[in-house]
Amino acid sequence: MNNLAQMLSRSSISAQTQRQQEQLLLMESVLSWRLHDSLASVLAFYDSINPVKTQRASEPVPKRKSLSIVQQFEQSPEWL
Repeated sequence: MNNLAQMLSRSSISAQTQRQQEQLLLMESVLSWRLHDSLASVLAFYDSINPVKTQRASEPVPKRKSLSIVQQFEQSPEWL
């Protein structure tokens, strides 16, 4: 009778441990999926911004310089 009780308790503990391991694996999978999804969103946003940065940097230098001079002229109080 005592052996039967020990076998049942071991079986119960084993089943509980297995359920906990399965739950941990499921949680790990969900977290991995969410992390992957978040990284994909960030990279997609970065890719959508990157062409704008590249386009601004590829403007001809004289045009950027002339715009800078015009802005300085407009902001300068001595020309008013």
